[in-house]
Amino acid sequence: ALEINQRLNIVETFIDEDDIRNSVFCNYLKRIPELDKLNHYLKEINKNNDIRVNSKYNEEMILKDIVKLYYAILDFKQIYFLLVSINGKHKETLNEILIKPLHDILNKFSKFLDMIEMTIDLKEIEENKVYLISKHFDSELEQIYNEKSALMKKIKNHKEDVEKDLFSDKHDRRNKKAMREDIRLIECNTNGFLFRVCKKDCPLVQQQKKKYLPIRMNKNEFLFTTNTLKNLCREYEHCLSIYNTLQSEIVKKTICAVSTYTPVIEKFIDVVSTLDVLVSFSVVCYNSPFTYVRPALVKNGENVIMKKSRHPLLELQHNISNFIPNDIHMNKNKSRLIIVTGPNMGGKSTYIRQIAIICILAQIGMFVPCDFCEIPIFTQIMCRVGASDFQLKGISTFLSEMIEASAIIKNADNNSLIIVDELGRGTSTYEGLGISWSIGKYILDNIKCFCLFATHFHEMSNIAYQCEGVINRHIETIIDQKNKKICFLYEIKDGASNKSYGVNVAEIAKLPKDVIQKAYEKVEELESAENKYYLKEKLNIDTSSSTNEKYKNNISNYVKIKDEINYIFSSKDESEFIKRFISKKTYLKELTI
Repeated sequence: ALEINQRLNIVETFIDEDDIRNSVFCNYLKRIPELDKLNHYLKEINKNNDIRVNSKYNEEMILKDIVKLYYAILDFKQIYFLLVSINGKHKETLNEILIKPLHDILNKFSKFLDMIEMTIDLKEIEENKVYLISKHFDSELEQIYNEKSALMKKIKNHKEDVEKDLFSDKHDRRNKKAMREDIRLIECNTNGFLFRVCKKDCPLVQQQKKKYLPIRMNKNEFLFTTNTLKNLCREYEHCLSIYNTLQSEIVKKTICAVSTYTPVIEKFIDVVSTLDVLVSFSVVCYNSPFTYVRPALVKNGENVIMKKSRHPLLELQHNISNFIPNDIHMNKNKSRLIIVTGPNMGGKSTYIRQIAIICILAQIGMFVPCDFCEIPIFTQIMCRVGASDFQLKGISTFLSEMIEASAIIKNADNNSLIIVDELGRGTSTYEGLGISWSIGKYILDNIKCFCLFATHFHEMSNIAYQCEGVINRHIETIIDQKNKKICFLYEIKDGASNKSYGVNVAEIAKLPKDVIQKAYEKVEELESAENKYYLKEKLNIDTSSSTNEKYKNNISNYVKIKDEINYIFSSKDESEFIKRFISKKTYLKELTI
């Protein structure tokens, strides 16, 4: 609770400090690179005392990342001064979580900064984006660099001499800037450097074959060289080879030296990550067009209370103009299990998921999309939502649901939040209801944690008549009985729903009219008085909250179903679960008939 509230304190501080938040987020954090790869590599070097370079992460790339780290540290120096300037009620928290750790890290990086400024040519990086060791760092390197530069100057002077020789008339009439366009000096992997002229100027070169040696003719250019250029290139390549060898040796030494800073780099990455997350939280809350509030987290709390809660992603969709907020009030003793019923597309899944998302946001230290929020600190938030199968493993949609449900039952505890969305829809109605009923009861009686259970098995709502700690909620819907049109209000109301309005939704999908009409007729037939209470009779549900004689006589079947399902879910692993499920499937079906 303390750590969560410290995060919330810092988020609240950044929400209040507009200028500092914008400066940190827009000017500095966006420039901070990903440093984990560099840190991992440096740790390996420090551990093995050896530099292992590969094509995917060569010396130049490592040097580039080291320079990025250098600039990131400079940026965080500025961030440090901004943080120090903040005054407010959460100054102590800010100092403990960010300012003091950052101050210690920057002090430890002081020699690192000096080393980078001394060894790496930062000016060359800024001007040409080339990452090299500074020529002034090593006397031998500086000497070779000067020799290399002198040879390059000779090559360029020779190029000018050739240009004057071939284009003497132009040289007399044109200025030096224009003259440079006649011959270009290009790099070549095999020859070092070559001269290039346009194809139309090729005859001028070929007239002096003894002086100018042709290399090749391309589509729009002619490449040639001279004996002087060849000799200069050989000298230059030899000098360049020595220079690159010296560069590589010093780069390796620099990398080894930087690798000793890995403990500090790790701490720096932690501070960067913490600041990045908390500032991003504040940016989301401040820029949202809707209300975000600070949640109240109560250790061992007995209530989950949210007023006008919203789904943080769905409300920002461009095609949704007015997201309908909803409340929730759960109590550990009176209403820890909420059965949510209602029509397809009514918003059941959105409702239970947004509750889970808000709880996650609150526990990571973020303000939440509500007008008010009070929750306990959950040890786990476990969800069984969506539908999927694993064909390559031979796992059907229903078996996948059961495996997930089994994992929840085995791992959930009294301080968990469980979200269940339409469990048991992958099998027959009776089996699905039986399993859903048993799992719901197990969560209620054995685990005794908060649970939101969305279902189309409306008979599930009758658990509330038999047990304490259960309440029913449904999604409000209006039906035009004359035109059979459905209007979703997306509002959570007290009580249970007795219809799913699936045919109405099918009509929205524009199924053929005769199909829709026959569907309505069949639904009316199945919902006749004789069939309406069929499942209640089979499960022997007592809706009057008093135990009747019929329930006593038939309770043995319910107990058998419960025992068999508990046996299945007590499996040690997935393989045993599948075997038990297959072996008991037929027996369970017989019990529900």
